[in-house]
Amino acid sequence: MDAHVAAAGGTVEHLPQIERPPVDPEDGVAHGRSLGGYLDDLAAGIYSWTWDLPPDRLAAALDEVRQWLTDELGDPDRVRLPYSPIRWHRYVLTPAA
Repeated sequence: MDAHVAAAGGTVEHLPQIERPPVDPEDGVAHGRSLGGYLDDLAAGIYSWTWDLPPDRLAAALDEVRQWLTDELGDPDRVRLPYSPIRWHRYVLTPAA
């Protein structure tokens, strides 16, 4: 996106990242969601990049991934994915004269 805006004569400003702590300071619980929850979201088709996949192939792939995760890391519902920092960009396009 940055390159396209710049190519069109616009300006790009990268604003400061918003960091999120890995652990809640009040209760000590890890932030983020579980790997199992993420796999469930994939199976539910909430991400547009999964929509073109045949449902049977997606289900088979997720079963394989879930089994691998279980073998390597234990229960996917207990393994947490950390939150990434929030990154904002400000784009300014000026109208053509």
